[in-house]
Amino acid sequence: MTRKKTPDNSKPLSVEQARGKIAKAMRELVAGNDPGPITFRLKRPKRADEAYPLRLTQQQRESMIHATRLKNKVKERLKAVGDGTQVVGFTLKELDHLNDELGQAALYAPGPDKKRLVAVLRRVTDLLSEEHAGVFEDVLPGAPFGERPG
Repeated sequence: MTRKKTPDNSKPLSVEQARGKIAKAMRELVAGNDPGPITFRLKRPKRADEAYPLRLTQQQRESMIHATRLKNKVKERLKAVGDGTQVVGFTLKELDHLNDELGQAALYAPGPDKKRLVAVLRRVTDLLSEEHAGVFEDVLPGAPFGERPG
């Protein structure tokens, strides 16, 4: 019995390759064909263990420690930095974890903690969006896909 060969969607793509995949699906859609789901993983411009700097006030760190369900490793790092506003480095995987946990905690946190958690969540989402910005930067609503603004 022979095995069916499935396409390897797990291989990370460059930004240009991802744009090409999206453009191909959009051409199919415009032609009246169903392109199906479009999935891909992006190659990271930074190494997986490289740190992204996140500037946090002491109060924000305290809210993150007490009002979230962050992993103990992350909480310990937040406790270990000095007093006042400090820059803490997080890996991309940790930023994804922060994004999930801060979003959940902000829904239920009391007033002052909620405000701090939302402020940190905005910074985390900014870092994450910068990481993936190149894929969709030329896509404008209402413009034919593949045409670059200019």
